[in-house]
Amino acid sequence: MEPAKPKFPREAIELYNDFIHGEISRRAFMEGIQRLAGGLATATVINALMPNYALGQQVYRTERPEPVRVPCSRQPFL
Repeated sequence: MEPAKPKFPREAIELYNDFIHGEISRRAFMEGIQRLAGGLATATVINALMPNYALGQQVYRTERPEPVRVPCSRQPFL
């Protein structure tokens, strides 16, 4: 069973969308969330909306991607 996804006000999601696409500043984003949530709930809402980039997959510079093989329908020239 998957954990339930938290439900946020549509305004909070729109603020986050505007913030990550560079339409509003971080300060405007924080102020907007504070207006919606107020007080200590602001930190909870921000933590739930923002992704945890530290949990992303790490790819090292020494790793080489696996080659992609594309099937060819043509017969090779002889």
